[in-house]
Amino acid sequence: MDPNLFHLDMERAGEVLIAIVLLSFFIERTLAVLFESRPFIDRTEEGKFVVKMENIQPGDKNHDKILKQKKKKGLKESISFIVSVAVCWALHFDALTITFASGDQTTVLGYIVTGAIVAGGSKASIKLFKDWMGFRSSAEDQLRDLRNSTGNN
Repeated sequence: MDPNLFHLDMERAGEVLIAIVLLSFFIERTLAVLFESRPFIDRTEEGKFVVKMENIQPGDKNHDKILKQKKKKGLKESISFIVSVAVCWALHFDALTITFASGDQTTVLGYIVTGAIVAGGSKASIKLFKDWMGFRSSAEDQLRDLRNSTGNN
């Protein structure tokens, strides 16, 4: 294909970007119900479930070491990724195919890539709006100006 024939429809790309941002916010807030629940925190972050399973006493010399080894690392990220891919699949939302108009059929790879972007998207979208596009509250601008004037970044 001749590279000079490539054209990116910026209106379509903007709509896809907004859809990704909105979807990432929706999924993040939905999963917060699970991730911020006491049973989930006990089983994954504080290690109380691990302490019960391994019968570890707080005075044991290997208490902290065993807890670090047994905690379920990456569980939130995995759940977010799976949910995001499932939602993209259910909505037939393939950002790659839509943005680059590479065909009229969405693809499994597109759902997976879009789901990964959505799963990691809420923090990135906040950064996008605040830093790149300059959307901030006046209080944030004043705080940034104050930090710059005192040299505290």
